[in-house]
Amino acid sequence: THDSFGTQFKFSSFVASEPTSLAAIQRYLQKAPGIGPQLAAKIVGEYGTSSLEACRERPTEVEIKCGIKQSVMADLRNTLIRNKRLEKVTMEVEELLHGRGFPRTLATKVIERWGVNAVDTLRENPFKLRSFHGVGFKTCDALYAHLGLPMDAMIRQVQCVLHAIESDISGSTWIAKQQIADLVNRNIGGTKPRLEEAIIRACDEGLIRERGGWFASADAADAESSMVNDIYSAVMETVSDDGF
Repeated sequence: THDSFGTQFKFSSFVASEPTSLAAIQRYLQKAPGIGPQLAAKIVGEYGTSSLEACRERPTEVEIKCGIKQSVMADLRNTLIRNKRLEKVTMEVEELLHGRGFPRTLATKVIERWGVNAVDTLRENPFKLRSFHGVGFKTCDALYAHLGLPMDAMIRQVQCVLHAIESDISGSTWIAKQQIADLVNRNIGGTKPRLEEAIIRACDEGLIRERGGWFASADAADAESSMVNDIYSAVMETVSDDGF
């Protein structure tokens, strides 16, 4: 109960619900590739409120009765199955992320990017969430541990190295290997770090850059390189032919 606005409600997830009225079902069918108003009307006229179920479970029958091309019917069926599966996936993603410190809109973005594969993607590698804005190493690592994934896996070791570099507060883009080792030891928790292998793997995956024994995140190194090029170009534009 809110002091100013009275009774309120709170929700942690939502899913799109299939339409129930005949008009809504017809509009829903028209969103599928190759299904225009006439075909949608034929399907609804034949099957009524069971139209979506019929298209998913008895596609050959619908195809024959309503005069729909086989390829169009296959696309329609696949679309309806995919959307139905997304309901379950949405709820499972919300269950995984809720109450763990992730941004509130993350579940929606995860579904948009990975669709019906979202749950499998997260369970296999929660650190992929770091590609979304506002998601850090520690929240992903906590989910990783919650899922019971191996704490000594190289995929986690690599992320610890990247986090160590990104969390350095010295003010320099590049840091020494010993600094990385100190920060990894502080964050690895529950297993022994394999620093050399993890650094090599992080470099191979393009997550970090190495220059003369110093290391930087790929984003920071590329940004620095771009800035230097811009400064050089700006300076050269002010230099005359005689060097002044």
